[in-house]
Amino acid sequence: MYIKAMKIQNFKSFKGALPWFEFTTGINYIVENNNAGKTTIFKALEFLIHGGNKSEVLCNSCENNEDVMVEVLIDDVSESQEASLKKYNKYINNGELRLKRSSKEETIEQNGKNVTLTIRKIQI
Repeated sequence: MYIKAMKIQNFKSFKGALPWFEFTTGINYIVENNNAGKTTIFKALEFLIHGGNKSEVLCNSCENNEDVMVEVLIDDVSESQEASLKKYNKYINNGELRLKRSSKEETIEQNGKNVTLTIRKIQI
């Protein structure tokens, strides 16, 4: 299992929606000049997993009303890993699992109930 691709919108120094950037299996090196956004990639993953806190500035170059979003596509989820991810099995499609966290609040229907998605919830 590995992160195949990542998409960032209005996060830290990245304004607007960036196109998907892809990773490969194995080790990936991220090399660039200072202040190019290398650390932001890791901060975006941290935001996806743990969420943000109220004192943290999620977008340095955005207006207050712009939505922040981080989305990853996890690939090669094997059957043995599916056992440990049992509650997510219905979301795994062809060995892929998509996770997203966004500041945009929206209401969706899930299992016959209306669920409000907020920045506090990871969308699967």
